[in-house]
Amino acid sequence: MFIGEAGCFIVYIFLTYSDTKKYGSIQNSPALIEARARGLKTKMNPVLLMIPSLFDNLSSSLMFIALGFLYTSVYQMLRGIIVPITAFMSIMFLKKKLYRHHWTAIAMIVGGIALVGIAATIYSSGGGSSEDKHPVIGIILMVAA
Repeated sequence: MFIGEAGCFIVYIFLTYSDTKKYGSIQNSPALIEARARGLKTKMNPVLLMIPSLFDNLSSSLMFIALGFLYTSVYQMLRGIIVPITAFMSIMFLKKKLYRHHWTAIAMIVGGIALVGIAATIYSSGGGSSEDKHPVIGIILMVAA
């Protein structure tokens, strides 16, 4: 994922450079002139790409730390929490309307994740060896991520 995000930035820099070399200035490129004529936004701060990239980095780091506290199978299932979070953000930011079948699916996903989290907490070993996992800490980190 990080390579893909960095690749987008490299492509942006390459295209900006090639248009500047070809047309003398990025402002003279035909695509930019046409976009301005259509009333589209033409200025972008490339540093803004860092914001989602940093959040993605933080989220991945928290998930990898959580992996140390959870069994791999529980970790993989708990990663499904991204579905209800994405649905919530699409309602908040994109003003999407979810229908009954969407809410049913989200409820089933949340129910399944809750069952996995409860089972991981109840059935964690309490022997005190160094191999013991701490599922409560791992679940909290996964939800935070």
